[in-house]
Amino acid sequence: MKDKILNALKSKTFFALAINIVIMVLIIGITAFSYDSADDFYNSLYICQYHNYYSNDINYIFATITGSLQYILLNFNCFVLFQILLSCAAFSSITFVFADKFGKNKAFIFTLVLNILFSFDHYSNILSSKTAALLLVAGFLMALNAIRNKRYSLPFWVGVLEVIFGTFLCFKYFFVGLAFFIAFFIGDMIAVGSADLADRITAVGNLAEYRQTVAAGFGFLNLFVVKKFKVACQLKSRAVDFNRGYFYVLIVFSHIHALKLQPFHYFG
Repeated sequence: MKDKILNALKSKTFFALAINIVIMVLIIGITAFSYDSADDFYNSLYICQYHNYYSNDINYIFATITGSLQYILLNFNCFVLFQILLSCAAFSSITFVFADKFGKNKAFIFTLVLNILFSFDHYSNILSSKTAALLLVAGFLMALNAIRNKRYSLPFWVGVLEVIFGTFLCFKYFFVGLAFFIAFFIGDMIAVGSADLADRITAVGNLAEYRQTVAAGFGFLNLFVVKKFKVACQLKSRAVDFNRGYFYVLIVFSHIHALKLQPFHYFG
């Protein structure tokens, strides 16, 4: 029993949850909540106070779950509470994926940078579309990491749930996330299928040229996807530019994993 507890404390899951929960608690302790849009304020009012679960923005299933729990958690606004908890879960998932791929030290640094850029605005200014974008990135990363490692265990299903909840909150972003999912998947196929080829090319001294060619091709794919993203997201909310950052995180991760290059190799 003692060994199981020690192993759990040393696990990547505990590491990811611990660091992100601490950051969430610190931010909640020094800030106050507000709504980043009037739409979310009215959604919260209708769902949690009037228990009207029909909305043009929020999925009926998610609204029903939130409104039903509001009967139990009377001292909390469950709409806000869910946004915060789902955001923390998504940040933890991203940390878990980076810890699994690059180790805890690099994941710790990346998590700090990611939270400095995004988490304060997430936990203090509630906006369902921001939460949706973060959930989709985290969910797709978790699912893809599981597929890459052929481990269809709990992290994979957590990723699937995050994609589902992200779609519940803002279905438009599902298609954006799916585009990056495809870009990542293609990059992963390049990485897996090119292992033997890269060894043969190394033998004849052309590995650098090969890497530059693959990087150029993958860069072109990125430009195509980002262009489609801009066309698909001509929305009124200022959150569009903010949310784009999450999908950039996803595509940067796919670069690092698919090509196994240092950043300077893109310019070498």
